[in-house]
Formats: sequence, structure tokens, C-alpha cells
Amino acid sequence: MKLILRYLKPFFFSIILCLTLLFIQAMSELFLPNLMSDIVNIGIQQGGIESAAPDAISKEGLSFIKKFMTDDEQELLNNHYRLISPGAGEIRKLSDKYPAIKEKPAYILHIDEEDMYSGEKLEEAFGRSVLTFIRHMQHMSQSDQLPQLPDNKSNNLV
Repeated sequence: MKLILRYLKPFFFSIILCLTLLFIQAMSELFLPNLMSDIVNIGIQQGGIESAAPDAISKEGLSFIKKFMTDDEQELLNNHYRLISPGAGEIRKLSDKYPAIKEKPAYILHIDEEDMYSGEKLEEAFGRSVLTFIRHMQHMSQSDQLPQLPDNKSNNLV
């Protein structure tokens, strides 16, 4: 045993470096499947949108989306979104993440880390309301209730 240690002593740092790199490689390979599934699920299938419930939404946007929600869903939104006005004290720390909040009031999502159930409910509420809006627009376009936009092909300027 002493003979082995004597021969390995000059290579001690190299051995530690190799073991560290092997550990890093093993951890990287463990995270690779999660990373690939996120790329497919979020990046491709969901168009890069991680959550249906936005972290911040304008006052007008929230009032618009509420028109496509039930009373219970609207109450859920009222419980978890706080109105932040441009003159509020929290503006400095929020303006880096949400630059438009300096000029216009916005609602900021406020969910506790333990309250994952409400987060899921918010995502369902936003998903349903957006789907309702899309279906309403499709129905209106099929019944020719939407105003027709002018044809851009006839106005080509060369």
C-alpha cells in the first residue's frame, strides 16, 4: 500500500482534477434529459411560454381578459394580482424586470411558494379565457362579423 501511495503522490492533483471532472460530467448527463424535455415542451410545443399566467399584465389587459372568465376565476385573479402604480415605492426594483411599469400601472402576480395550487388554478383560468377568446374570434370570422382589412396586394408600391 505504501508503494502505491508513493507512486501516486506526484499525481495527486491530477487525480483530484480527473475525479472532479468525472463528477461534473455525471451531473451534466443527469440534467441533460430534463433540459431536452424543457426544450421540446416549452420551447417547441408551448412556443416558449412557460406559464399561461403572466408575471405582470397591464391594467387594460387584465380587464380585457376578465371578460372571458367566470366570476370565480375573476376573484382568483383579484386575490393574486396586485396593482402597482408608477409612483409606488416598489417601482425601482420592479422597473428593471418590467420597464413599462414606469409609465403605466400594471398588475403584478403575487403567489406564495407554498401555494402551488393557486398557481395551477391561475394557469387554467388564463388558458381557458384565452381559448374562449380564440374560439369567439374564429366564430366571428366564420360568420363574417369581423371587419375586413384592406387587401395589401392591391396597394403595392414599387
